[in-house]
Amino acid sequence: MDRQLSARAIDVAAFKAKMEKLRPAAIAFTSKQAASYYFNKPTALIQVGRQQPQDGFPDIFVLTSPSGAASGHWTLQPWRELAEWFLSMEPSTTMPIKHFAAPSGIKTPPLSFAARTGDLLFISGIPGFDTNGNLPDGFEAQFANVVTNIKRILDEAGATMRDLVKVNILLTRAADVSTMNVLYASAFGPAPYPARTTCVVVALPNPAMLIEIEGVAQLKA
Repeated sequence: MDRQLSARAIDVAAFKAKMEKLRPAAIAFTSKQAASYYFNKPTALIQVGRQQPQDGFPDIFVLTSPSGAASGHWTLQPWRELAEWFLSMEPSTTMPIKHFAAPSGIKTPPLSFAARTGDLLFISGIPGFDTNGNLPDGFEAQFANVVTNIKRILDEAGATMRDLVKVNILLTRAADVSTMNVLYASAFGPAPYPARTTCVVVALPNPAMLIEIEGVAQLKA
């Protein structure tokens, strides 16, 4: 099209009318001569690069012709300007990280119970404390509290247990694995279950803690 404009093979007025109808965000010319016909001013007054904005005009870029790349006066700068313009026009999809605090009354280390970035929710390792910060005796009671806490976090983030993608389970007693599997099947089921890693560790931060579960959930946009 540049060559056609330069050769006046295109009706410039009709071309402008078409641009007015289509309303492109930008027009790029790869010759100063073609741009001169568009602006209706001498080629000598046309500078390469982004043109001075004018009311009623889209952004105009006058680029150096790719065919002249081997010449000594050729410059890549106007192409960089066009690339930067394209990048600036892309809508930002980055969401700020959202943090979910622990329930009031529960004393925690310096951490968030969960943090969301994009469509992923990362849930910290959740122990079996109840809403008052008490840790009950017995594995089953602690497991139930862990599930309650995870459900609360998911609900606050607009998700459910079915949105969990991956969970990591830490136990302090190997003897609890079989019981855990039975309780887990009920709490995290039915199948298909999230991906899972289960580890038996020497200890958790509180010697009375028997289980801790962390997870990652996929959230709806």
